[in-house]
Amino acid sequence: MQELEPVFDKVARYFSLLSDTSRLKVIHAVCNTEQSVSDVMTATGLSQSAVSRHLTNLHLSGVASRRKAGAQARYVITDTTLTEICRTACVSLMARESDELAAASALRDNATQFMAQGEIDAPPKPVRPERSVGFDDVTASNLTLRSGRTEKRVASTRIRNL
Repeated sequence: MQELEPVFDKVARYFSLLSDTSRLKVIHAVCNTEQSVSDVMTATGLSQSAVSRHLTNLHLSGVASRRKAGAQARYVITDTTLTEICRTACVSLMARESDELAAASALRDNATQFMAQGEIDAPPKPVRPERSVGFDDVTASNLTLRSGRTEKRVASTRIRNL
């Protein structure tokens, strides 16, 4: 186990890039297209100093590239593993939240039915995404979770690029 210590340290530092909400917003803003600090500020609502700090951290960590364009620096995420981890986590968490909402709704419906009729049906099984969904495809209007004969629309805010 001792020989793996350096590997675990690197993995922990890598995942620490995903441990800050503001940094996740910045990653989201630059994961697919090259953006200036000003563009990222507009997209995230963060201050110039916060955006610059996060972009510099991402660049120094080796997951983002920086290109000078005149007086501006433009950034883009170049580590596809990082964006895939973010996409997978977001889709998975949205599906889990949808499952929890569906279970709560089913419980409420069953309780109402029980009170009205004195009988209760078994709650439906949670639904899972049938296929992997790319981040550009994740919106409230187009993510449908399917399980057998049932379909459940995910009610969530749009995730633009991540």
